[in-house]
Amino acid sequence: MKKNSSIEFYRFLFALIISVSHFVHRCEKSTMKIGGGYLVVEFFFVLSGFFLMHKYYREQEKKTRMGLSVDTKQTKGEDAAEAALGFLKSKLARLYPHYIFSFLVLFAYTAIFVPYEPLIVFAKNAFWEVLMLQDSGISDVIINSPTWYISAMLIAGFFAYYLVNRCHKQFSYIIAPLCSIGIFCYIGHVKGNLMTIQGISTFTTNGVLRAFSEICIGCIFYELYHYWKQYFTDRFRLFFTVLEIAAFGTILYFMFGPAHSTDDYIAVVLMGIAIASTFAGNSYLSKILNHPLSQKLGGLSYAMYLNQWLLIQIFKNSRISQFSFYTQLVLYLVILFVYSILTDEFCNRMAKKISVIWKERVMMDKE
Repeated sequence: MKKNSSIEFYRFLFALIISVSHFVHRCEKSTMKIGGGYLVVEFFFVLSGFFLMHKYYREQEKKTRMGLSVDTKQTKGEDAAEAALGFLKSKLARLYPHYIFSFLVLFAYTAIFVPYEPLIVFAKNAFWEVLMLQDSGISDVIINSPTWYISAMLIAGFFAYYLVNRCHKQFSYIIAPLCSIGIFCYIGHVKGNLMTIQGISTFTTNGVLRAFSEICIGCIFYELYHYWKQYFTDRFRLFFTVLEIAAFGTILYFMFGPAHSTDDYIAVVLMGIAIASTFAGNSYLSKILNHPLSQKLGGLSYAMYLNQWLLIQIFKNSRISQFSFYTQLVLYLVILFVYSILTDEFCNRMAKKISVIWKERVMMDKE
């Protein structure tokens, strides 16, 4: 599937914001305020739900072209489970190589330079993180702290994709809206805002609840897009341009302005609107962002997200921390960008080599 260049640009932009936000909050000389940087994770959760539903529709269209029967009312449990497992495998194949590489580098650095407990205990606590289950509630120790999002997204995404395939209409019109509203009401009552990550207050972690509710919102907005996409025409180009600018502008205001309030929930809804409009690619803004450079920048967003914590730890525990805040920030961003280019290229090459070796081995076993 060809990636949407405008969406890729926003992926890079929000990955940059969360990287800066984490650095700002952990730099002793920081003079910058990004109180709502945590809302970046909401964007990625909603985006995951949007593309999850997009994948479901593509799979249904593929079955139709192949002449296979498609039960639009309900899919058998075995087929839904198989689809969910396939979804999880495809996610792991794409995400895990760079994930484990970044984890191992950070693990080695932490064990050598900032040992805060015996190595055997440190390694034992890291076991669940290797399995990408650090936000399952089994362990509350995370080496690469921002990766709680990836764990929560995989867990919540697996169950969401199962439900989409098991009972598509019921999920879209009943389950997803009720879960989103119910979870938001619960988090709002307990916390007051969406800045809640670890800790078990119900049957699962707060992070997984947060992920599932926002993946559901992404699914809902894809359904709305799918139903209304005939109206995304040149006739309404100016309207959708204004809509996107207003939505993203308000989201950025919430990120850089007052935070930790009920405005978080407004921001999530605006994210769904902005993503749907951007995905249609009909606005003047989308036309401007539809550039190969946006694709390349978006391709670095995952690497930047994974690598930020290593650099933050290095800066915090080295003489660089003696520099002025803005000097540190510029150095941090330059190194993060260059390092992410290198690690992304390295991990992609290694993943391709492993894939080729695995396919050759499978072919030999068949012979």
